[in-house]
Amino acid sequence: MGISVETADLEEVSGSQGGITSLANQSGLGVRVADIRRAFDGFLLARSNSTNSVYQKANLFLDNLKQLEDTLLPSKGGLGEQIGRFFSSLSDVAASPTDIASRTVAIEVGKSLVASFNGLATQLVQFQEAAVGQADAGTKQLSLMAKELASINSKILSSGQSGQTPNALLDLRDKTINEMSSYATLSVDLFKPWGCLY
Repeated sequence: MGISVETADLEEVSGSQGGITSLANQSGLGVRVADIRRAFDGFLLARSNSTNSVYQKANLFLDNLKQLEDTLLPSKGGLGEQIGRFFSSLSDVAASPTDIASRTVAIEVGKSLVASFNGLATQLVQFQEAAVGQADAGTKQLSLMAKELASINSKILSSGQSGQTPNALLDLRDKTINEMSSYATLSVDLFKPWGCLY
């Protein structure tokens, strides 16, 4: 994620001591990894999670707004055009009230306008239901990730009691918290037991 950096501490491989095949000078046998240190910045992690949360929220809002705009203000055949045609047909009726053809056209244009309003109302209800479904799916996903985080924290706690915490578990915890920040605004205290969420 770019928040933690792992550095390997190397140490020289020493030659075997004693034995028939031991050489007087055994330098140059190479190095081995003695330890892997994890450099971690909690402030950067918190800022990254906060920025991710704000971005995802704004991006979702923009997508929903575009869909709503396309529904309410299509490029062709929108309500604006149909309302204009309806009032134009009414002005034709007003110009010649005795003309049956203009009255028939006005009635048909009015029926078409009513059907468009009803269709738009149905689309808006479907749009609302989709938004609620999207929120429900996000809540379920967030709940699953919270359970996964609890499992990871349990492993971190048990490994911390037996010795040094494996870096892979800490990286997995940070990755899970970052994924959770895509669904909700989080405040995390990594220095308390369990990496408490607020």
